[in-house]
Amino acid sequence: MKKIAGPRLPLFTKSQSEALMSSFDFLGMNYYTSVYVSDNSNRSREGISSFQADMAADMRGFFSLLLEFAQIVAFLTLKITSYSPSVEKNDSPAHHPFLPVRVPKDFSGLQKLMQHLKKYGNFPIYIHENGFAMGADSALNDSSRIEYLNGYIGSTLDAIRNGADVKGYFVWSFLDVFEFFGGYKKGFGLYHVDFDDKNRPRTPKLSALWYSDFLKSNTSVAPNIKSPALAHLSSASL
Repeated sequence: MKKIAGPRLPLFTKSQSEALMSSFDFLGMNYYTSVYVSDNSNRSREGISSFQADMAADMRGFFSLLLEFAQIVAFLTLKITSYSPSVEKNDSPAHHPFLPVRVPKDFSGLQKLMQHLKKYGNFPIYIHENGFAMGADSALNDSSRIEYLNGYIGSTLDAIRNGADVKGYFVWSFLDVFEFFGGYKKGFGLYHVDFDDKNRPRTPKLSALWYSDFLKSNTSVAPNIKSPALAHLSSASL
């Protein structure tokens, strides 16, 4: 990092470094998905400084997204240009921002990350954001989101059982909102918001009922679609 981005990195005195070390009370983590990373040192020599160029790496296993301006206003939209059905080492490198819009086969990445952090001290961890983006075509019947949350809540529990000091977990997000990358096209919310209606009516998605049922039962992470709370919802009715 010092070699690639040295002139642009902040400088700290010895006393400032000592004051910063272990000065936090907890670690807040935003976690959405895992990717495979491979070396691409040539990117740092391309002459253009950027966040991605400084990493000097290729990332595989997520949707490649194209950023473009919409007409004459500075409004970002997203168009999916390529994808593969799961996170694979042999995916083509992608150099664009990404949204977690597919359910991974392996959810252990979150657990492995928290286990890795224990090497630096078993400090308290809060999962501030963990969520799954879906389009309007599956606004209410978001069974893929349930599968995603189920997997990563399970991964968090595995980390706790292995000694990670996880103090809290928060789903992103309670409501559909304007997303930095996805705008109104991709929603993370457990509750659907109709942005075409001036009253912005809110409707619970299948995931909201599942998550509520899971929190109340406090027994199993497994999706309990047949529970009384979800019995009146089905793919046909949604």
